[in-house]
Amino acid sequence: MKVAILCGGKGTRFQPLSESMPKPMARIGEMPILEHIMRIYAHQGFDEFVLLLGYKGGVILDYFTENHPDWPIEFKFTGVNAKTGERVFKARDLLGETFFLTYGDGLADIDLKAELQFHKKHKDTGTITVTPMPSQFGIVSFNSHEKVTSFVEKPILKEHWINGGFFVFEPEFFDYKGGLDLEKDILPALSKTGRLHAFKHESFWRCMDQYKDYLQLNELWKDGGAKWAVWKKGKR
Repeated sequence: MKVAILCGGKGTRFQPLSESMPKPMARIGEMPILEHIMRIYAHQGFDEFVLLLGYKGGVILDYFTENHPDWPIEFKFTGVNAKTGERVFKARDLLGETFFLTYGDGLADIDLKAELQFHKKHKDTGTITVTPMPSQFGIVSFNSHEKVTSFVEKPILKEHWINGGFFVFEPEFFDYKGGLDLEKDILPALSKTGRLHAFKHESFWRCMDQYKDYLQLNELWKDGGAKWAVWKKGKR
């Protein structure tokens, strides 16, 4: 199975770092977050990668060519301004069979073999990983007399689920003829036709969406809280 990784966006919410490098090359510890993601897959037996490049894609190509010449990586330049779905479509010739797809900025201690088994069981076009939504705000509770009874700092909202960014797709994915945006066009269309299933992931998940997330992930790595590092001793 091929693992396609979306790593071509401009990272506009990730400034100032994205001004000098593509966001997937921002380092968590001693290696780019993109390499962390690839190690999550490779540790579980999925080590054939297709990197969907765009903004400053040469930086990514140069890094992996120099540092991991033995890794089976294919580089596909998909354009600086291409939308997420469009990048995948442009790599159709490299993704003929069932394939994984993920973003170049998300980390999780996900069981990929369990997701693949779930996907095969349902025999649909696609599987999307969903994870409980983390609140960016503290939650204040109070009674009928407006007396504050509790305060929970940034809880996980388990009644709400969000896109966790780890997908499995069948070749039928490429039959879609609508818009070019994965999140706004393709996934909603698949859900309307009943061809998309949700795989629940309820343990560690974190997206490096903004600069503050980059700082927090580096703190976790430094302090030994990198639960996504499944390739380390004692992990799956």
